[in-house]
Amino acid sequence: MKIKHIIYHILNKEVQGDPEIVSRPAEIEPTDTHLKFLTGLAEAYSSRAGKGFGQFDADEDSYPMPRIVREYLENQNFYSATERMMKTLSHRIQEQPLATGGKVFIVHFEEKQLDYLLIAILVEKTAFSTNDWQLVEGERLDIEHLKFAGRINLTAWQAGEQRYISFLKGQGDIAQYFKLFLGCNDVLIAQKETKKLVELLEEFATEQGLDIDTKPAFFQSVQEYLYDISNNEEAFFVETFANRVWSKDPQQLKDKLSNEETGVSDGFIPDKRSIKKLSTFAGKTKHWRLTFDRTAVSTGDIVLDNGRIIINNPTEGLLGAFQ
Repeated sequence: MKIKHIIYHILNKEVQGDPEIVSRPAEIEPTDTHLKFLTGLAEAYSSRAGKGFGQFDADEDSYPMPRIVREYLENQNFYSATERMMKTLSHRIQEQPLATGGKVFIVHFEEKQLDYLLIAILVEKTAFSTNDWQLVEGERLDIEHLKFAGRINLTAWQAGEQRYISFLKGQGDIAQYFKLFLGCNDVLIAQKETKKLVELLEEFATEQGLDIDTKPAFFQSVQEYLYDISNNEEAFFVETFANRVWSKDPQQLKDKLSNEETGVSDGFIPDKRSIKKLSTFAGKTKHWRLTFDRTAVSTGDIVLDNGRIIINNPTEGLLGAFQ
């Protein structure tokens, strides 16, 4: 990980109060301390469930972030760009009376040959330490309880990919202002997100070494939960889902489903047709069609033998084709 630019400004705001910007006089010269800070911040962000994903809104007059970032990449004036970002952030937080401010860190960094822009609002909390047998009280940035943050994959954006922004959705409507500040359009297609969820769950089951006996039970639990919230028109949330279906270590599943590049978004109502694929398999050619569910595999009615699928206990109708 390499820091290209880093700065923080202060956004003062109390509940029901007006925002005030206090700008840092100049950009920060990165040191090893800043790199350690960024590493901790990036890890905290990556580990948080409840992310939204999307792309820049096309209306740059109402959502100026893409214009600010584009012009920054053209003229390389990082400090000026962050001042413009702060004005946009101040405008958006003004619309949310219950939101509060903090120290706004803006970092342009490179990781694995990809460029990112990470923006996070941090608050300070009282911390205690011991020094020379004395208890010492001080203040420190609260990275662990990160609430408002977003990340833009600049490389993916410039390459014309469809999804390159992620952000913490938070609870309720308070975090909505941060999404609007990022200019992120996260209009979700339920079917697309559900299909992605199904794919990730298949990968997760394989990674966890679930076998023919344990995998059906896992997917049955998953399917029952997803059908339940879909029938009740309730939104999907990674944290709630992971706690429900993988209670022995929810963080494992949260890490899988909340990945910034491949994860699923919170807030969609699962698509029932896509959920069905968790237990139903189908294939066809010009001359045949085969459909079966996981129970057929677990009971031995359908088995795999050296690359061949064998049907045990076939129906009389199927046997009739060979008489």
